[in-house]
Amino acid sequence: MDVPRIARLWFPDAASFEIESWNPGLSGGRVFRIRPAANPLAYALKVSAEGEPIARWHAHANALNMAMRQPEEASFEITPDNQTESAILATPLPTVDGRWIVSDRGRHWQCTPWVDGTACGDSEATDGESAARVLQLGGEAIAKTHAKLANLPAPDNLTEQAPRCFRDRMQRLRELGPWLSSGSLLREQLPGSVSQWRALLVGCVSVDGTTQPTSMQTSEDRRAYEELANRLMSAAELLVKHGVAIHSKLIAEFAERFESSPKGWRQSWVLRDVHREHILLDESRETVVGIIDHDAMDWDCPIVDLARWSGSFPVQLDECLSASRLELALTGYNRIASAKYGVELADGGRGRSFHLQSPTPEELALGETLVRLNAWVGMANWVDWIGLRRRVFVSSPERLSSRISGLIDSVCHFC
Repeated sequence: MDVPRIARLWFPDAASFEIESWNPGLSGGRVFRIRPAANPLAYALKVSAEGEPIARWHAHANALNMAMRQPEEASFEITPDNQTESAILATPLPTVDGRWIVSDRGRHWQCTPWVDGTACGDSEATDGESAARVLQLGGEAIAKTHAKLANLPAPDNLTEQAPRCFRDRMQRLRELGPWLSSGSLLREQLPGSVSQWRALLVGCVSVDGTTQPTSMQTSEDRRAYEELANRLMSAAELLVKHGVAIHSKLIAEFAERFESSPKGWRQSWVLRDVHREHILLDESRETVVGIIDHDAMDWDCPIVDLARWSGSFPVQLDECLSASRLELALTGYNRIASAKYGVELADGGRGRSFHLQSPTPEELALGETLVRLNAWVGMANWVDWIGLRRRVFVSSPERLSSRISGLIDSVCHFC
C-alpha cells in the first residue's frame, strides 16, 4: 500500500511522514499512525478491507463532524489544521479537496485525529473494582456521543420496518439454524480434533497475514495456536451438543422482546460496534479520551450500544459485582441522560430540553437479551468463519483466544 501517496491527499504540503502500522481490525482493514513533518499532531489513516462497501455515515459526514465538534460558529470549517480537542468520537477529516473517504483500488481510506489512550485490557476487565469503574465511564461516553448524534438528520426513506438490531440478529439466527440442527453432519464438516484445528489455524490466523510453517514457529507460537485450537474445539462441541436447544430458546426470547413494545421501538443514530477495544482511557483510568471506529454507525435502538459495550466484559463480573454489566453501563449513561426527556426547566431561568432519554424498562430487557444473543451469535460466527469458510484473519492467536473464551464463558453462563 502506498500510504504516503494517500496521506498527501490530506496533507499535500508535508515534506515527509512518520508512518507506523498499527493493530489491524478483525474485519480485514488496516490502521496506520501517521505524523506529517512539522506537524505536532498524529492521525489515524484507516483503510477498509478490499471490496467492503462505503459506510452509511458517509452520507452525513459533514453533519457528523459538526455535531461531534460543536463549533462556536455555524460557518466553521473543519480541516486537519483546525481540529478541536472536544470530540469524544474520533470522526473523519476531509481531504484538501473536500472528500471524506478516498476510494483507491477497491479500498476506502479515511483520516481521523489520533486518540492517545488505551483500551481496557483483560487484566483490568477481570478486576471487579476497575471493571465497574470503566463500565460506567464507557456508559457516560456512549451517552455523550448519543446526545451529539441526535443532532444528525434521520436517514432518508425511513420505513416502518423493525429496527436493525432485530432484523440483523433474526436473519443471522435463521441462517445458523439449519447447520446447527444438522448435528452429526456439522461435526463431520468441522475439524475433528485439536490437532486438525491447529493445522487449519496456521493458515487462517497470523499477525501479518502471511502463513508461517509450523517448523518455523517458536514454542510460544505453538502454544498460542494450541490454545486457540482448544477454544474453537470447545465452541464447536458446545454448538453440536446444545446448539438446537439454546438456539430455539434465544429465538423465542427475541421474538417475545420484539412484541413487548406494541408502540414500536425508539431509534436514533448509534455506533453499533462500541466494545472494549474501541473506548480509550487516559493513564489515570478516570477519563475517557475518545471512542474510535464509527464505521458500523446506523439508525437503530440506542440500547444496542450499551449491550455491545457491557457484553465485551467478562460475564463473571455479573456474579461478583452488586449490579450486572449492563446495569453498570446504564448507571454511567444515566448520569448524562434524563428520564425527564422533553421536559423544560420551569424555574424561571433559561429553559432547555433534555435531548437524551434514559432507556425504558422494555429497552433494558431488550439489552439483556442482546447481550446473550451477541455472545451466542459471536461464538457461532467464529466456528463458521474459520471452521467452515476458512476465512483468513490478521490477528494474533492470543487475541482471538481471549475473545472466543469470553464468548464461550458467556454462553455457558446463560445456557
